[in-house]
Amino acid sequence: MSELSNLKSQLNLYWSIAINFFKQSLFTNASYLVGIEALKSLIGFIFWGLATQLYAPTEIGLASSLIAAVTLVSLIAGLGTGNGLIRFLPESRHPNRMLNSLFIFNNAAAFIVGGLILLGLTYLSPSLAFLGQDLLLVVGFLAFGIITTFAGSLRLTYVAMRQASYAFWQSAWVNCSRLMFLILFTGFGVWGLVGSVGLAFFVSILIGFFVYLPRAMPSYQPYFTLAKTDLLRILPFSLGTYLAFLLIQAPTRMLPIIVLDSIGADSAAHVQIAWLVGGMLVMPGLALGTSAFVEASNSPKISIDIFSKAWLSGFPITILIALFMFVVAPWFLFLFGASYSSEGTPLLKWLSAAAPLVVMVSIYFSLLRFQKRIRRLIALSLVVAVATLVFAVGLIPFIGIKAVGLGWFFGYLLVALVAIKDVLVGNSINGIWLYIQKFLSRPSS
Repeated sequence: MSELSNLKSQLNLYWSIAINFFKQSLFTNASYLVGIEALKSLIGFIFWGLATQLYAPTEIGLASSLIAAVTLVSLIAGLGTGNGLIRFLPESRHPNRMLNSLFIFNNAAAFIVGGLILLGLTYLSPSLAFLGQDLLLVVGFLAFGIITTFAGSLRLTYVAMRQASYAFWQSAWVNCSRLMFLILFTGFGVWGLVGSVGLAFFVSILIGFFVYLPRAMPSYQPYFTLAKTDLLRILPFSLGTYLAFLLIQAPTRMLPIIVLDSIGADSAAHVQIAWLVGGMLVMPGLALGTSAFVEASNSPKISIDIFSKAWLSGFPITILIALFMFVVAPWFLFLFGASYSSEGTPLLKWLSAAAPLVVMVSIYFSLLRFQKRIRRLIALSLVVAVATLVFAVGLIPFIGIKAVGLGWFFGYLLVALVAIKDVLVGNSINGIWLYIQKFLSRPSS
């Protein structure tokens, strides 16, 4: 009886340690970041599914193109300053000045980028060229771009202050209110669809700026400033991380087009669905990498401990998820159709095999951002992009879309080996090993 009692007490102790472990802000903030992506995907599916029932296909096509153009404005205008905000805001002696300078800079950038896109629509997208021919449409497009850019800046401010819950709730306001506005604006055609999204972002800004921001950063006071000192500190770092981000994104943007031109539209569709599922496998690990970057920026003295926790939790979790998907891939893809299962399964299996490597590299890249080793970050991001594209493009004529997964696997494998060597040579491995020992020894203490 005493042995059973001891076993029960040991299990309770381990359970208590596990609960306390995952209650740390590293994991709670990561869970909110995962929640943001999951909610966006779910509501996006419902939003466009409902739109197909309320709007004509031509209206949906035009509206989605307009929204994509605004998203492009926000993506370019951000210039990676979210990473700069996360890295430098916690240690800034003048956080109000830095934050206000960044808000104004990003909004001004959105105005300029939006104007340039409007000027180039005749060449970039002739079907949208009408936007530049009406003053009201010009103002609306520019305002939409500024609103989405500012909403992104606010969201990343909460993350930088280790208050990702507010980022989640702001995202919830955007996603849920756009469903409501979609129904209310049904009679307005294209502008009802576009307006529902734009107004949803505007509502989220009002709530975020006047409710969530004062809670996340009680000392914040808004005022107009463009502090050269703060911008010169943030922008070089931000532009470097932004370039690395673009390089990492290059294969995911280019390979579906390459497949389309090489072996046809059906194969491109199979790639798109398999890649969508593959992206879900790494979502928790990527969120942990971002959360570790935030935590380390706020607590630099224990940065190795923080990244050790992220790796020791993100890597095993991803392995388990990837193993599950590797086994069930044929049946899971069959939900999309028989051809997706037969053609996409080999690709999804390679993406599953690559998932742990993607998470390992992503957490390592977060470490490089924290350590401000931007040149190395850019160089290794370039290695991932080039290796992935070279492997895939070279093998597609011989093995079809499976080459995309092979390229993805070997691209990340190369950088994972570099990351392991870098960690082993440095002191990081000692920190990881000490953390493992400390964690395993806690129940007996």
